[in-house]
Amino acid sequence: MVAVYRGSSETTTIDANDLVVGDLVYIESGMKVPTDMLMISGQDVSTIEADLTGEPDQQNKKVITENNLQDIGTLLAKSLMQTGTGTAIVLAVGPNTSAGKITEDTQKTNEPTHLQ
Repeated sequence: MVAVYRGSSETTTIDANDLVVGDLVYIESGMKVPTDMLMISGQDVSTIEADLTGEPDQQNKKVITENNLQDIGTLLAKSLMQTGTGTAIVLAVGPNTSAGKITEDTQKTNEPTHLQ
């Protein structure tokens, strides 16, 4: 369940599977990031992306602004929000997320090689 802003300044709680591209999601520490998102506002946000990258270190995230494009404000699906709160816009859902593509690539059946 995630809190999403849809057409109002108040959040509505919906199932994470019902998120669509363009939804504004309230993010907070302790939650699993449900989709690939771009942080548009936030404070002291850091994530742990060990499920995707294997790196156990926390990654500090900052809001990307027009004047500061070097900051990392992307939140990847299946990463854990370690600290902070904010708002993020959904960029990709389901199999189109980074985690979805990794899962798809690793669960393909192996085709026989020429030697087989």
